[in-house]
Amino acid sequence: MVHLAEAKSNKSYEHQKSSLHKELINFPSSLPVPKTLPSASPSDIKKFLVRKDNSGKTIVHLLDCPGLGQRQRVSCSCPTRLAAGTVDNLIGKLRSIFVEEGLGGEWDD
Repeated sequence: MVHLAEAKSNKSYEHQKSSLHKELINFPSSLPVPKTLPSASPSDIKKFLVRKDNSGKTIVHLLDCPGLGQRQRVSCSCPTRLAAGTVDNLIGKLRSIFVEEGLGGEWDD
């Protein structure tokens, strides 16, 4: 039974990674100056990550927001971002995708 749960979990991870892979491959072609993934600059990849972050669901309250520090959900206009664990998971998948694309190795800041 545990083996079945692990297989289902791996399948879900692979599906998410495959979906992210397609999204990442298509992203550079949507830039003002279309590119391919191998020709994308670090700045282009940062734009991809910012776009992903802006689609998050975790509310980051501003210092003057009445919802700051509240446990219950407050209706406010504060920005939403990806949760830290989601970002960690996303980075791991991206590293794996870059390796599969032959773009792995040390990142050059």
